[in-house]
Amino acid sequence: LPNTVQYIFRDHIDDVNYLLSIGDRFISVGNDKTLRLWNINPEKVGKYYDGHNSAVKKVVKVFNGVYLASFGDDNKILIWELTQSFPLTYIDTGYTVADVHGTGFGFVSGSYDNKVRCYSLKSGNAELFAVFEMGYYHCRSFISGNEQDDVFLFNTFVNEIVALDTNMKRIVKLFKGPPYDKRINMVIKD
Repeated sequence: LPNTVQYIFRDHIDDVNYLLSIGDRFISVGNDKTLRLWNINPEKVGKYYDGHNSAVKKVVKVFNGVYLASFGDDNKILIWELTQSFPLTYIDTGYTVADVHGTGFGFVSGSYDNKVRCYSLKSGNAELFAVFEMGYYHCRSFISGNEQDDVFLFNTFVNEIVALDTNMKRIVKLFKGPPYDKRINMVIKD
């Protein structure tokens, strides 16, 4: 029935910050420092993931969905396998992460120290392979990446969209001010 609540999922003991769909399941992350894997039917937690020391902000699929990456207020990016309730590895970033975007090769992270970092994942180990110094720009959130995982778009706190080319390790384009819709398509096709 439209406009009818079908399921109510309760288990986090604090606010939920993000949801990620994984087939017929989903993962929630919250201020209670945990990730939860939920089965849609029945409405119960399938697995708990514990490893952050403070609120978890987001979780994304990385390395073509083989792994998950989560980040939170503890300045850590944790790498997970769905089958294990503890992290495979982690990166203690030393900076406040603004967003993480999963890719086929690993993930990219944007931060408030005005840098975008690109990590590859091999056997669950995260390797930093590129750092973009963004001057006065800092990443607010990633918008998208192209199919080849070499160009990423993110928006900044000064109403700009930046396109990064991870192969060439350079900024491709910088767009100032709205509207963004037509310009984003141009960047991805370049």
